[in-house]
Amino acid sequence: MRAGAVRFEVGYPWGLRYCGQLRARLRQLGLATGSDPLVEGSDSDGFFVAENRSALARGRAILGTMTDAEQTDAVLAELHAIGVYEIFQDWKHLEWEVDAATLRRVGVRLRLVSTLKVKERDRLTLQVQRVSRGRSSRKR
Repeated sequence: MRAGAVRFEVGYPWGLRYCGQLRARLRQLGLATGSDPLVEGSDSDGFFVAENRSALARGRAILGTMTDAEQTDAVLAELHAIGVYEIFQDWKHLEWEVDAATLRRVGVRLRLVSTLKVKERDRLTLQVQRVSRGRSSRKR
């Protein structure tokens, strides 16, 4: 395993376990995470991630101005502009590749290490690692 890399294993229910494990590992790598009020009352799980607590606090303030669900796309665009990103998964399905693209924006590489298929107990091992980003590759 590479320096600064952290591995975690997930299984069914995929989205719930993945979000919990990923959030814990991102904190371990020094990123700021916060709950996602946009998933409350749904059968999904999610959280917000930013490179630092200051950006996350600004993101919470923006979320606090949201008055209805129709504003979701506009609010997410505002959050992206300040470096706050949503990690979102359905409770029983996993599309980790979508999050890999999102996490690159906060300087984290997410990759699949292994897949274990054992009769109704499938497991994935994933790895997160902080990576350096050049100024020109930084996208928000």
